[in-house]
Amino acid sequence: MKKFLLMGCSILIAASVGCTGNQASEEKAAMKTEAKKGVEKVAEKPKCTVEASHIVDADNARKRAASVGGEWRDTAKFIKQAHAAVKAGKCHKAEALAKKALMEGQLGYEQAMSQKELKMPGYFKF
Repeated sequence: MKKFLLMGCSILIAASVGCTGNQASEEKAAMKTEAKKGVEKVAEKPKCTVEASHIVDADNARKRAASVGGEWRDTAKFIKQAHAAVKAGKCHKAEALAKKALMEGQLGYEQAMSQKELKMPGYFKF
């Protein structure tokens, strides 16, 4: 008798777990469709106008550093990647890359100006 009661309870528990598992998967599917709709709405909105102005500032800083021979290696690459991020609608990434390029442009200019009158020791032969 105890065996039948134990078996009945276990079957009842298994059936209830199976039903809730189906409900959970239906809820997950509904959430995924809602998320896709939300992503489509968000993808249409960003225009990245502020980030585009940051990119222009970074390019001006790069040109200023290049005018005194202090342009760093990756500055133009960061600006190019920032333009691509704006086209893709990734405003935060574009802003981060533009800030990095701006900083490199400013530091490159400062470095070139500080080393303008650098005297090299005689044992360096150029």
